[in-house]
Amino acid sequence: MKKLLLKVLELGASGFGGMAILGFIKDAFVKERKDINESQFYEGLSISQFIPGTTAGNLISYIGYKIGKSKTMFLMQIAFLLPAIISMFLLTYVYTKFGEVEIIKNIFIGINITVVVLLIKTMEKIFKPFIKNWRYIFMMVISFLLKIILKLNVFEIMFIILILNLLLDNGVYENEDRNVKININPKEFIIEIIFMIVFIISFIFRDKDRLIMLFYNMGKIGFFTFGGGVAAISMIQDIIVKDLGWLNSKEFLTGISLSQMTPGPILNIAVFIGYKVSGIIGGIVAAIGMFTPGVLLMHIFSTFGEKFLEKSISKKIINGILLGFNGIILSVILKLFQNSVTNIKEIIFFVIIFVIAHVSKAKALKLILISGILSYVYFGLIF
Repeated sequence: MKKLLLKVLELGASGFGGMAILGFIKDAFVKERKDINESQFYEGLSISQFIPGTTAGNLISYIGYKIGKSKTMFLMQIAFLLPAIISMFLLTYVYTKFGEVEIIKNIFIGINITVVVLLIKTMEKIFKPFIKNWRYIFMMVISFLLKIILKLNVFEIMFIILILNLLLDNGVYENEDRNVKININPKEFIIEIIFMIVFIISFIFRDKDRLIMLFYNMGKIGFFTFGGGVAAISMIQDIIVKDLGWLNSKEFLTGISLSQMTPGPILNIAVFIGYKVSGIIGGIVAAIGMFTPGVLLMHIFSTFGEKFLEKSISKKIINGILLGFNGIILSVILKLFQNSVTNIKEIIFFVIIFVIAHVSKAKALKLILISGILSYVYFGLIF
């Protein structure tokens, strides 16, 4: 077990570059340790993309469940997230203490712009599989317009897109409704039961205390983070910035920037939010609220996923959710662009970083480090 957890810690600490970590996970557990075979890896990868949470984190949970059921799964998930969460705490502390220093401010002007470029690159990858399907594009455009023009919240948009997809999706799915036998042990789901009780209590008493409100809202976001961490940005923006006012738009963008500098997902912004609200305790509460739902749902799907995914209606629901989020992500990118690129100097810097990102193919962390140096020179020394 010790060697297993050390390997997971190593993976968690090297998770820069987004989806690149999936290749390292495959090498570690299929080729090196041989804990699972290639078929099981791809089965886990498939399920990981259909439930809330990050793909890599969900995949680690699935592999842990295959290796040693619930206990191993939860320990592996903790080990995988720990390096990113600790890194986020350190970066948040440094920024909170020194963020108003002129040098740091100049560096973060460029880093915030770079985050927008990285999100555009992510959106390009997301669009690629859908570009030739008129229904997919139609749904994304509708989702985008509902957000930009009608200013509906994420849940209202998802409901509308879900209904539209059920009406328009006439696809035929293979292997539907096979008779899959599942052995259920109620004791396996005790953590899910406890978390749901705590979550319901937090909903009832959410107006009584900021920490309770923080846990409830992070948990709510965690339950609906379909499509990976990027998809959660709009929900976080709506709830934390617009509704609760715990962060302003600039602070929100800075939180995303810091999360991109850690070896983990954008969802690490939960630590930044929690720290701003209630210090270290707030950061811990926010991280638990944000990441726990994905782990628990992955546990459930590890048991029931095969049967669920064979249902045609399930696949249509999942597709509708993912399509809705694609349009929402577009609206988020537009909003962040408006907040970070406000004058001609910033427009020029945006173009420079955009060209570097597409010509050099640099990974996220490397691009952020380059942009930080360029930003200091450009905004601090030249202008």
